[in-house]
Formats: sequence, C-alpha cells, structure tokens
Amino acid sequence: MKGGFFIQQDVNEYIVTLMPEVFLKHPDLFQKKDQYQDYLEQKEYIQEQNKIILEELSSKLVERFGDQYVASELFLMQKLFLLYPKKSPTDLLSLSWEHVKFLLNIFDKKERAFYIQECLQRNWDLEKLKEMYFQDTYKKYNYVAKQYRHKPFSMDLFYKVLPLIWQEE
Repeated sequence: MKGGFFIQQDVNEYIVTLMPEVFLKHPDLFQKKDQYQDYLEQKEYIQEQNKIILEELSSKLVERFGDQYVASELFLMQKLFLLYPKKSPTDLLSLSWEHVKFLLNIFDKKERAFYIQECLQRNWDLEKLKEMYFQDTYKKYNYVAKQYRHKPFSMDLFYKVLPLIWQEE
C-alpha cells in the first residue's frame, strides 16, 4: 500500500491531467462577461463556475481515490491554497485535517496563527480547540496582554489568569 505522500502525489498529477478536460467541457468558465458589470454579480458568477469545476473534479477524484475528495473537501483545500498561496505553513500542516478545516474558517490571520500555535504547543485536540475558540480565548489573551504590556508576560501566566477572566463574564 502506498504512503500518504505518494497518494497525494498521484492525486495532484491526476488533477493536472483533468483540468484541460474540465475547461474544454466548459469553455466560458471564468471568461470576462460584459453583462456582469456589478461586482456582486461577478463574484456570484465566479463562485458558480468554481462550484462546477470543483464538482466535476470531485466526481473524478472520488471515483479514483475515494470519498475524501468530495467537492466540499476540495473547496477547503482550495481555500487553504488561497490563504497560503506561496507555501502552506508547516505548523498548520502538522495538525489534523479536521483541525485545519476548523482553522480555515477563522478570518483574522493573527487569530488563526494564535490558535495554530496553541494547538501545537498545548497539544489541543479538535474539541479543545473549538472550546477555546468559542470562549474567545484569543480576545481574552489580547486583553490580558494589554494589561501586562509593561511586565513580563507568558502564555503560562495567561492560562493561570484565564479562569479569573471567565468568572468576570
């Protein structure tokens, strides 16, 4: 059985061979349309075309490599690439795909980086990550950091103070 790297390499090579076929079936994809003057209409049109491409790629990838390449997963893979176009951060890629999918929905780069770092340093599982995110840990961290800006401040100190902050709410 092939290892994960070799399977991913096969998938990447297969996608490259599929792209011309997909674009030939849909020659009008992503071409500039004069009738779409309004930005929101253009954005909606591009999203629709992107969905067509992802669904077509997905059907072929699922057929060949399995269910992990459904369109919704491809969309998240695309989102990862768009957020990190030059190189995906190795720390992010050392987390599970479930962690990454959750983290991709955090819009703010600094906040996302904070949660990535905490997942790695504190060995958070997905449930712990969600718990900390929904308790606004990043915002509380920034609040505490401002209070201690003239004093030595560490994450260990923050986690000691954090229960006190939660009591104040």
